Amino acid sequence: ALAAWKQELGGLPPVLELPTDHPRPARQSHRGGQVRRRMGAGTVAALEQIGKEHGCSLYAVLLCAWQVLLHRYSGQRDVVVGSPVAQRGQAELEEVIGFLVNTLPFRTVVEEEAKLGELLVRVGERVAGVLEKAVVPFPRLVQELEPDRSLSHHPIFQVGLALEQREAERCQLEGLEVERQPVELGTAQFDLMLWLTSGPAGLEMVLEYATDLYAADTAARMLGHYGCL
Repeated sequence: ALAAWKQELGGLPPVLELPTDHPRPARQSHRGGQVRRRMGAGTVAALEQIGKEHGCSLYAVLLCAWQVLLHRYSGQRDVVVGSPVAQRGQAELEEVIGFLVNTLPFRTVVEEEAKLGELLVRVGERVAGVLEKAVVPFPRLVQELEPDRSLSHHPIFQVGLALEQREAERCQLEGLEVERQPVELGTAQFDLMLWLTSGPAGLEMVLEYATDLYAADTAARMLGHYGCL
C-alpha cells in the first residue's frame, strides 16, 4: 500500500495556489470561520442518481464537483483534496471505543477537454483505489513522501472535504428531546474544509476557512459557486 501511495502522489505540486484575500503568513494561526448553505433533498436525490448512472457514490459526485471548482479557482490541473475516512471496516471494530479515523489524499488531474461524466467516472475509480490503501496512516505517508514542509501550510493537501450521512435531525432519549445545534469553534485546520451532512432535509454545507487567508464574503461566494456547480 505504501509503494502504491508513492506512485499515486509522486510529483505533487507543494501548494494548491488558490486566490486569497490576504497573503499567506509564514506561520499558520489556525484561526477560522464558517459559512453555511443548504441544498434541497430533491437536488441531493438527483446527484445520487447521477452517481448511480456513472457507477459512483454520492461522495464521489460531491468530491468531483469540489475538485472542478478548485481547478477553476486556481487554474491548476492537479488538484489534491484530503478527506477523513472511518477505519472501522471490520465487524470486530464496530464497538471499539476510540477515534478510528485516517485522513486520505484524493488526487485528480482535471482536463479542460474532458466531459464532466468522464471526470466523474475517473474520480469514482480513484476513490475506490484510495480506500484500498487506507491502511497507511497519514503521518507515515508524509514521512515517506518527504514533501516540502512549511509552517505556512499543511503538507500534501491544503483543502479538505468530508461527508457524513445522518438519518434524522433529532434523536429521542427517554425524557429528553435532543436537537443538533451548529457550533463555530473559530478554528481551521486547513485553508478550506468543506463539511457536508446528508439527511432527510437535504445536504447541509459548511465551508470552514482560514481567516489568515479569506474574508467571510469570499468564503460565502465560493460556497455559493459550489452549490451552483
